[in-house]
Amino acid sequence: MLNPELNPEGIFPGDRLVVKHFDPRFDIVILMENTVVEPVPFETESLRDDNLYSRQKIVG
Repeated sequence: MLNPELNPEGIFPGDRLVVKHFDPRFDIVILMENTVVEPVPFETESLRDDNLYSRQKIVG
């Protein structure tokens, strides 16, 4: 807050106020992105199928 000691109900002539300079050209927007790489536990199951070639596999 720029004027913490000021009572907003009582601003009188001669009071000194600190005001913020308004310049919309210098607005800054910060976007953050976070990427997390986590291992996913899984199990593979191998089934024998006589319809496949010897080096062929079905993953499921």
